[in-house]
Order: sequence, then C-alpha cells, then structure tokens
Amino acid sequence: MQTVKQISARFSFWWLLPGLITLALDQFLKSTANNVVLNPGIAWSFPFFPSADHTLWRLAFILIGILLLSAMALWHLRLSWRQDRALAYSVLIGGAFSNFIDRLFLGAVRDIWLIPGINLMNNLADWLMVLSVIYLII
Repeated sequence: MQTVKQISARFSFWWLLPGLITLALDQFLKSTANNVVLNPGIAWSFPFFPSADHTLWRLAFILIGILLLSAMALWHLRLSWRQDRALAYSVLIGGAFSNFIDRLFLGAVRDIWLIPGINLMNNLADWLMVLSVIYLII
C-alpha cells in the first residue's frame, strides 16, 4: 500500500505543467494570429445557447464541465497512475481552460487555422484536446 506522501508526489506540479504550456501556447498563438475568426458555437460551430440572455448559463455550463473533467481525471489517475495518461489529461484540461478563457472574455472561441476543403476553423487547443481524447480512448 502506498503512503500519503507517495500518492501526493504523483499529483505534483509537474503533471500540471503540460496543461499550463498548452494554455499559454494556445493563447499566444491566438493573440498573434492574423486570421482570427470568433466562433460563438461549440464544436463545428453548432449553436450553444444562441440567445445573448443565456451568456451566464453558457459560461456556468462550460466551467462545470471543465471542473467535472478535472475531477474525473484526478479520480482516474488516483486509481491507476500512469504518466502518459496524466499528460493526456493535463493537455486536455489545459486546452479546455484556454477555450474557456476566450469565451469568458470574448464571448466566443478564437479560431485561427482553416482546414482546407471543408471550410472548418480551429485552434491549437482544439487539436490537442482531440488528440488527448483519442489517446485516452486507445
């Protein structure tokens, strides 16, 4: 059985670092991009509480989702610690927080990259979140 000290060492700052790097790099790229599109919807621009009267609900819904994701990640890692999964969860949560910051301050997510042929805009956080989820599923 592991001691409290051994368990808490696994949840150190170092496993949060990839998420913080994801958040910082995504925000930097969005702030320096020339071609920025504000996306008020969710994935693939689907409407998300389209009325302006629902702004507070929208932000609360997203924040609760991120907090639940964080709690799930901590619970899962507590049961079965693996550094690769910690990295994937960290990047996933960092990307989610980066997009949440956009929604909080701009009311929409800043998309900076166009995928040719399908006319879809996205950003670094979107790509890293998708890759993290794929990794966690596999």
